[in-house]
Amino acid sequence: RRASWSRRYGVLLSLFIAPATSIGWAGVVIVPGWGAPVFEDNFDGDTIDESKWHVGNFANESNNEEQYYHPDQVLVYDGGLHLWAERDDAWTHGRNYNSGHVRTWQEWRYGRFEVRADLPYGKGYWPAIWLLPREAAWPVGGEIDIMEQLGGDKSRTLAYFHWGDTVTGAYGTEGGDIANPDSTTDFHIYALRWTEASMDIFVDEQPVYSLENTEGRPFDDPH
Repeated sequence: RRASWSRRYGVLLSLFIAPATSIGWAGVVIVPGWGAPVFEDNFDGDTIDESKWHVGNFANESNNEEQYYHPDQVLVYDGGLHLWAERDDAWTHGRNYNSGHVRTWQEWRYGRFEVRADLPYGKGYWPAIWLLPREAAWPVGGEIDIMEQLGGDKSRTLAYFHWGDTVTGAYGTEGGDIANPDSTTDFHIYALRWTEASMDIFVDEQPVYSLENTEGRPFDDPH
């Protein structure tokens, strides 16, 4: 089963827990200032470019995740990046599922970030396209979720922000969702417009959520 992403975007692609199997693919372009792209990868070869991407090989202890991220689950073919998630009854890596995870080596501040994606179908899948700072602890550094989709509802996609207040340290979160009934059968463009003033997330240019980039929020640092 395919999930696809091809985009102008930022930092992190993940395909989370899967009860059966799934594939995802992606192409990436990043356009700060809406000028010439400063980063682009259309995955038109047969291997991932490790000068651009760090391929996950770890188990994430947060979120009660049941999968292990392994490089064998990250494939490039047919002009796309495919993230393959499958059950592992042998618990080869200490988890009941194996899945795929990649992130860019670079970070950016401000710009337009896009992903063209066809998401996986099936209960339990949690595909996500995130921007996170490389070094700052969560949630202090701020998290921008361009797209997430819960395993139990494939008719909608979510856009969310998480942060720790830069003065008080208090946790903050805002976000919303949008109807996306064919998210698992057709491609859609998931986009972030990030400026000094605000962060606006869209699906096929339809607004999902806008967050003001106000004082106390850590969204003026590279992600």
